[in-house]
Amino acid sequence: MKEKETYRELEIGELPCPVENCHGVLKVEPDNSYKLTCDLCGYIKDE
Repeated sequence: MKEKETYRELEIGELPCPVENCHGVLKVEPDNSYKLTCDLCGYIKDE
């Protein structure tokens, strides 16, 4: 399976955003209960 393209290189602990047509990066957001949150579209990944 091909890795989804993001607008920048992923760092350790980050994932590509699963939202179609979004090239954002999911990263742990301290302001949001430490959930993975997309830095472009705001998608929140529930564990």
